[in-house]
Amino acid sequence: MSHIYEDKIKNMGNAGRNGGEYYTPRPLITTIVKVVNPKIGEKIYDGACGSAGFLCEAFNYLKNRPSTGFGSGLSAKETEILQRRSFYDKEL
Repeated sequence: MSHIYEDKIKNMGNAGRNGGEYYTPRPLITTIVKVVNPKIGEKIYDGACGSAGFLCEAFNYLKNRPSTGFGSGLSAKETEILQRRSFYDKEL
């Protein structure tokens, strides 16, 4: 849904402007998430959520990181933290 919303907002420009003033392109979001390098257990907040692009990219980044425990993938505890205690947002 996030990608569909972003595609629509990107094409909604008026008077020659591109999209909404506050639209952040997905490649830029991905780069910002990599630079910030969030860790499981940290709280991730987006104060201007919109399409939730930052939260979606942060979720994917954390979900696909190697586990801190044994084996591959996230442990059950890490998955629970990621899904229930990591992401917060605000939007009008």
